[in-house]
Amino acid sequence: MYAILCKPIVIHPPKSNPVLSGKDCRIVKLTPSQVSEDKLELEILEAPPIVIDPTEQSKDS
Repeated sequence: MYAILCKPIVIHPPKSNPVLSGKDCRIVKLTPSQVSEDKLELEILEAPPIVIDPTEQSKDS
Protein backbone atom coordinates (compact mmCIF):
# COMPACT_ATOMS: atom_id res chain seq x y z
CA MET A 1 0.00 0.00 0.00
CA TYR A 2 1.23 3.49 -0.79
CA ALA A 3 0.45 6.70 1.09
CA ILE A 4 1.44 10.35 1.30
CA LEU A 5 3.22 11.42 4.49
CA CYS A 6 3.13 15.18 5.20
CA LYS A 7 4.57 17.49 7.85
CA PRO A 8 1.54 19.13 9.47
CA ILE A 9 1.21 22.91 9.59
CA VAL A 10 -1.45 25.15 11.14
CA ILE A 11 -3.12 27.71 8.88
CA HIS A 12 -4.91 30.69 10.44
CA PRO A 13 -7.45 31.89 7.84
CA PRO A 14 -8.87 35.34 8.48
CA LYS A 15 -12.21 35.28 10.35
CA SER A 16 -12.11 31.49 10.72
CA ASN A 17 -10.81 28.75 13.00
CA PRO A 18 -7.27 27.38 12.54
CA VAL A 19 -6.95 24.48 10.09
CA LEU A 20 -4.36 21.69 9.87
CA SER A 21 -2.80 21.14 6.45
CA GLY A 22 0.31 19.62 4.96
CA LYS A 23 3.23 21.38 3.33
CA ASP A 24 6.16 19.11 2.45
CA CYS A 25 4.95 15.61 1.60
CA ARG A 26 6.65 12.39 0.57
CA ILE A 27 5.38 9.18 -1.01
CA VAL A 28 5.81 6.18 1.30
CA LYS A 29 5.28 2.45 0.98
CA LEU A 30 3.49 0.75 3.89
CA THR A 31 4.00 -2.95 4.63
CA PRO A 32 2.91 -5.13 7.54
CA SER A 33 5.59 -5.44 10.22
CA GLN A 34 7.31 -8.80 10.50
CA VAL A 35 7.91 -8.13 14.21
CA SER A 36 4.42 -7.18 15.37
CA GLU A 37 1.13 -8.16 13.79
CA ASP A 38 -0.67 -4.90 14.61
CA LYS A 39 1.98 -2.51 13.21
CA LEU A 40 3.00 -1.19 9.80
CA GLU A 41 6.46 -0.27 8.56
CA LEU A 42 6.99 2.58 6.14
CA GLU A 43 9.66 3.19 3.57
CA ILE A 44 10.15 6.70 2.19
CA LEU A 45 10.49 6.27 -1.57
CA GLU A 46 13.04 8.01 -3.75
CA ALA A 47 10.67 10.48 -5.41
CA PRO A 48 10.56 14.25 -5.57
CA PRO A 49 8.78 15.81 -2.59
CA ILE A 50 5.22 17.05 -3.05
CA VAL A 51 4.82 20.67 -1.96
CA ILE A 52 1.38 21.98 -1.02
CA ASP A 53 0.89 25.74 -1.16
CA PRO A 54 -1.68 26.53 1.56
CA THR A 55 -2.28 30.04 0.17
CA GLU A 56 -3.42 28.72 -3.23
CA GLN A 57 -7.21 28.56 -3.46
CA SER A 58 -8.99 25.58 -5.02
CA LYS A 59 -10.72 26.30 -8.34
CA ASP A 60 -13.85 24.62 -6.95
CA SER A 61 -14.30 27.15 -4.12
